[in-house]
Amino acid sequence: VRAVLPRVPSLTASPTNVNVSLIAGGWLSQPIALASPVAGLAWSASASASWLTLTPTSGATPATVSVGINTVSLPPGTYTGSITISNPLASPSQETVSVGLTVSASTASLSVASAALNFQIPQGAPAQSQSIQIGGTGGTVWQATAATSSGSTWLSVSPGAGQIPASLTVSASSVNLAPGTYKGSVTIQA
Repeated sequence: VRAVLPRVPSLTASPTNVNVSLIAGGWLSQPIALASPVAGLAWSASASASWLTLTPTSGATPATVSVGINTVSLPPGTYTGSITISNPLASPSQETVSVGLTVSASTASLSVASAALNFQIPQGAPAQSQSIQIGGTGGTVWQATAATSSGSTWLSVSPGAGQIPASLTVSASSVNLAPGTYKGSVTIQA
């Protein structure tokens, strides 16, 4: 049995516009439904941008295409792309889905092991050092400074900047200090 259609079949995609906001390094999957009044109408799909992936890339109606949106290699900004669904026998022969993407900067996290340090140094003894481990979002740039309540330079940090993960050395020196208790702070900012 052969069916003769009175007109060329259509192929529709829904939705025809996809707008997404993601944090840098994020990933999202968005479904696109493909339909036709003729079941089994073949189609193929392609994406215009490397940050868009399609699964599957071909099939027959009715179908759903999973659109993967991956921001791992994208800096913050606004991006546009498109998905083209094709069938040379359909009218129209191509259906386009517009994709808008806004990538925002990831929120850096910063954690510090050793919230408090205590030094007990006899007068005239060599400087002492202790380590602080800096963790959080890998690759995040940080800066560290040391300050004292007396304004003197008996407390220092090294290095003064770096990227997470890192180890920071805090040193205390008794040179030019009279016996007593001194307070200082180390500030680490991302």
